[in-house]
Amino acid sequence: MNHRLGLHIGSVSARIALGTLAGLTTTCGGSSNSQVDLGSQTDGGGSTMSTAGSSIGSTSGSVASGSGGGGSPSSGTGSASGGGSSTSGSSSSASGSSSMGISGSSTGNSSGSTTSGTMGSSGSGGGTCPQVASLVEAAHVTMAVTWPGTTSTSQGSGTVDIWILASLTVSGSAPNLMLGGKAQTCGTTLPPITLNGPGTLVAGGSKVQITFPAAVWTAPSMPKFDVQATASGWDSGAMLVFKPVSAPIGLTLPDPAAAWPTSAWSFAPGTQIIDADGDGKPGFTAVPLTGNGVVLPPTGLGLFGSAPSADKLYIVAKNILSLNGTRTSCTDASGTANVTEFDNHVVGCHVRNGNDCTTGMPNTQADFVDTSRTVYAPGSATFKAKQLAATATCADVLSALP
Repeated sequence: MNHRLGLHIGSVSARIALGTLAGLTTTCGGSSNSQVDLGSQTDGGGSTMSTAGSSIGSTSGSVASGSGGGGSPSSGTGSASGGGSSTSGSSSSASGSSSMGISGSSTGNSSGSTTSGTMGSSGSGGGTCPQVASLVEAAHVTMAVTWPGTTSTSQGSGTVDIWILASLTVSGSAPNLMLGGKAQTCGTTLPPITLNGPGTLVAGGSKVQITFPAAVWTAPSMPKFDVQATASGWDSGAMLVFKPVSAPIGLTLPDPAAAWPTSAWSFAPGTQIIDADGDGKPGFTAVPLTGNGVVLPPTGLGLFGSAPSADKLYIVAKNILSLNGTRTSCTDASGTANVTEFDNHVVGCHVRNGNDCTTGMPNTQADFVDTSRTVYAPGSATFKAKQLAATATCADVLSALP
């Protein structure tokens, strides 16, 4: 009925693997050109430039240069002598792809002449994006999920969205940049869960929809997670990889690698349930919607919604996320996300028009909700990222990457 009550809290590996969220930087490209007589030159990005020039008579000290596409210009130098066309020279270009082909010619006897020609088509590259020592990155992860049917819900599929904010520092130099810092979850949306016949009979409606208020994610007590990433550069096409990040929220685990338990009451000894969002309740608080066929999750058996229902759910969660992508401009990146764990449990709840649910053991109201939760299976996922101002908040993340 819910993500494991439909819960997913993304953090960042940010594959923040907030990956990322989990810090992420992006680049933009420029272009350059150069003239090289009688030959070709391959730049650091793998593009090949070629130029041709001819002279009749005797020339010396010829220089050809140009700039194109917004990149840094390259230049070539060469000399020619004799009665035919014979030139040699060398050129240099910035990394990235560059403009192709400039040609020119000179006729007659000259000394110190300058030859120029028309530029060919220009591409991207040139190393034009600024290098930074620190940055703030926002990421939006979109993940396909499926879930099996239960005694009260139908099997289904849908989409989970996760927003991450990461503050990162940079060390090293291209192509071996290292990024590290902290990431936090800024929002999660979950698909609605459709109730089957028995579920509709008990709950008195057709769907359950779990939401997370914005105040949950912006609470000062919400955890931030260590993230590490590597990048090959700052410009468009540069590689960006965030390592997997394990992000437990609402609990501390004695063994983070241990399998997620099947019940909220069967965590390993030493597990501590904590108040992640600072509202005085265990875990962090989710709010089910109601109205237009969407109903609150019941806390027990009853007909047509006669059983007490929960208007707040106290949840703990653990997710593992990584990111693997490329820069698409100076401020953007995109790629794939890999979510290997997407787990949660209901450790408490609040009864509508009543008190907190009975909890802490099997056959309680919280246990009824927990055992009825939807267990999501994460599928394929993608991410988009954008560099934001150093003062960016979660609200800025949601605005920049809707």
